[in-house]
Amino acid sequence: MFSSYPTSQGIVDEYTLSQYLGKSAASELEKHYSAFINRESFQQMQDAGFDHVRISFPYWLIANVNSNDPYVEKVGWRYLLRGIEWAREYGLRINICLHAAPGSQNGLYHRYSLY
Repeated sequence: MFSSYPTSQGIVDEYTLSQYLGKSAASELEKHYSAFINRESFQQMQDAGFDHVRISFPYWLIANVNSNDPYVEKVGWRYLLRGIEWAREYGLRINICLHAAPGSQNGLYHRYSLY
């Protein structure tokens, strides 16, 4: 996702992408989310014998509570909901995990990355 940008621009994660593109990062994120995991992914998990799936998400999928952060909020929200629906469709239990909360959870500044 980030390889189309020169390394000199420092775009390595969703934070720096949103910082660089502003609200127009939404279209790049939309492309990524729509291709990253799909219904077939959940079918493959079921076929492989999995009985549950962990879905982690950052806080800004719901709302960007820190006005200093450049994240484009809510772009991934419907993909989180789709993932939940697909997991249920294939009989997979779901462990939803808040992966990145506002601020720092360990005293260090970490950004959410889409690698």
